[in-house]
Amino acid sequence: MQTHLKSWLIVIEGIDQSGKSTQAELLCKRFEGEGYRTKMLSFPNYKTRIGKLIRAFLHGEIEYPAQVRHMLLSVNRWEMKAEIEKYLQSGLTLVCNRYYHSNIPYGVANGLNRRWLESLDEGLPKPAFVILIDVKPKTSLARKGTNRDIHERDLKFLSEVRKQYLILAKEDNWIVVNGENSIEKVSKEIWKAIAKKLKT
Repeated sequence: MQTHLKSWLIVIEGIDQSGKSTQAELLCKRFEGEGYRTKMLSFPNYKTRIGKLIRAFLHGEIEYPAQVRHMLLSVNRWEMKAEIEKYLQSGLTLVCNRYYHSNIPYGVANGLNRRWLESLDEGLPKPAFVILIDVKPKTSLARKGTNRDIHERDLKFLSEVRKQYLILAKEDNWIVVNGENSIEKVSKEIWKAIAKKLKT
């Protein structure tokens, strides 16, 4: 097993129930198998005080205007900024199940201004790679069943979120994989794309 001095910040994005968490865990294991020290992070981070507010509004327990919801989601990421930087400086490779990129498609789908949404997260550590796991909104709803949060109940809303994700992916040259495939196939496609980029 080799020791790698380089650390990476890698983000996995996608609409709800696209398989982000599963693939983030598998990617961590794959990196570890290649000799990297890894850690997985997930956003929102529900363990913080802000994270608890986020959980509450996502489950309809409290109501905020869309602007407030997206500011809270951004604050939740800023809470982790110093920790992310510390991890990277220590040589850890971080795999994030969602990061600041998700604020754009969900915010735009909520009728908010893209430039304003982008400004909320300016200054956060930037990832080396962003992976979009693309699934159809109907697949998302079918996988979730009946226990859905406010973002998972509306097919039209999820369709707009997916559209915005694909726009971002094209603009910023993300890795895009078909999340309709099996877990194993998606995992292989992700690693193949990342391994190729690591060699460049």
